[in-house]
Amino acid sequence: MDLPPGAPLTTAALTALGYDAHARRRLCSSGHLRRITHGVYVVAKAAPATFAEQRRQYLQRAGALMAALPGTYLVGPSACLAQNLPLLNPPSAIHLSRERQLHSNRAGVVSRRPWPHSVEPVDGLMTQQATAAVIEIAALEGTLAGLVPADVAARRGLLLDADALLDAWGRRRGNTHARAALALADGRRESVLETRVAWAAALEGIALDPQLRVLDERGGFVARADFVVRGHRVIVEVDGLGKYRHDGDLRAEKLRQSDLERLGWVVVRIMARDIDAGRVGALLRDAIRHADALFGPSAA
Repeated sequence: MDLPPGAPLTTAALTALGYDAHARRRLCSSGHLRRITHGVYVVAKAAPATFAEQRRQYLQRAGALMAALPGTYLVGPSACLAQNLPLLNPPSAIHLSRERQLHSNRAGVVSRRPWPHSVEPVDGLMTQQATAAVIEIAALEGTLAGLVPADVAARRGLLLDADALLDAWGRRRGNTHARAALALADGRRESVLETRVAWAAALEGIALDPQLRVLDERGGFVARADFVVRGHRVIVEVDGLGKYRHDGDLRAEKLRQSDLERLGWVVVRIMARDIDAGRVGALLRDAIRHADALFGPSAA
């Protein structure tokens, strides 16, 4: 199919190019053409290699849908993607709403009931403001799902008018999850893994303070720890897959850990597989017991 990939094409445009209904069905079946809504198609590309490309394609599809549904705006996870906020559960469908309630049975569209919040243009797409999007995600998908974008939104100064928006959400489904996500949001956490670790610890009743600067006996900088367990001499390091990309990274990290231990800290490392297996609480409690046995509880 000798057409540029990505650009939306209407049925009329494809017909004018010689692609009748039978040809369109054949191209869709072969994966060369993708129907994104009634009467609108895009020429398929190779599978995207990066999140940025996936996001670009998703928002392009959203824009085509919104053009076919006047007055709509992106909400919830779709709004977060438009705002370039991370998600625990990236959507495949487009989540839309509008002032006059949207009723749509189109494939790939999730219609959300409107509620009072502001809407703003983001890269040409009308989008629910970030705080409202976090509320909607947390309410419908759970506290952690809302906390993941909330942490980044807090770091970027996007969590505005939280109390007023929580009041506007009112007693709708999931209001306790929405309130918890906004209350726990902390822009100092620097990755989705760190957010997940903090949430897993909170469920165990363990408070983690992020981004501790550790100094040596002379006041010299030694390290910045991902977390410290509040009230204990325990440092928590969250290890992602890309942390040791270069030769020497692992050796440098081991030397850093030795320095921290010499200064009176117990270091516990948590990886994604530990979170997935539900081991965070046990790892933290073991480290706390070890640190308290060595040093006693601390105000650090």
